[in-house]
Amino acid sequence: MVWTKIQQFISTQYESVSSSINNSKDEFSETNTEVKRLTSGNLELNKVSNSLLDDIIDLKCHSMRDNLLFIGIPESSETSDGIFANTGDQRVQYDATSGTAETTTSCTTGATCSAPTLQQRNDTTENCEQKVHTFLTKVLKIEESRGKVRVDRAHRIGPYRANRTTPIVAKFVDTTSKLFVKDQLRSVNLRQTPYNVTDQYPHEVQQRRRDLIPIMIQARKGGKRASLVRDKLFINNREYVPPPNTN
Repeated sequence: MVWTKIQQFISTQYESVSSSINNSKDEFSETNTEVKRLTSGNLELNKVSNSLLDDIIDLKCHSMRDNLLFIGIPESSETSDGIFANTGDQRVQYDATSGTAETTTSCTTGATCSAPTLQQRNDTTENCEQKVHTFLTKVLKIEESRGKVRVDRAHRIGPYRANRTTPIVAKFVDTTSKLFVKDQLRSVNLRQTPYNVTDQYPHEVQQRRRDLIPIMIQARKGGKRASLVRDKLFINNREYVPPPNTN
């Protein structure tokens, strides 16, 4: 009699545990299915997010397509030709991340060096458009630049910082004016001046270019043809694809 009750109790407990295990398996299966669904949905969201980000970057690049950055032009209310005279042996180090350029000056023995001293920026008195045209005339040797290069507007980018010169971004009325300036740059060696002129890109593109420049330089040292087109590197006419991240 006692053994019969014990057997019934064990049988009941077994059926209860077995039922509980089966229920747990069903719940686990449902949970696993939901996790897979959420993972798949997250991947789709990431694809959409990346696609939207690329679209935004493309829009930024499109809005900057007629822009050029003029680096090294002193910050002051002075707009005369004097800001491009007697600058000594200067070199500009441009930081694309902060949007500033630090100018260092050294004078040769016996030379008179009167590099303009940075003054606190006064946007109401500094005429950036005039400075761009003075630069085009004095440095790029474009005579009567206002008749050949149409500047829509020009202004400094980035906050004022002592001992650093923020670039002037100039937006041209049309692509023809920008290409005319870039073509003129080929006839002038700005490496021997405190100035530089470059295309304007969004921060994301600047970062990609910064990562690709060492690879481009290395490829050129190896005798290969390498060039950057916006944020893509082409080596021997083939787009460079970085290796997968192993970290």
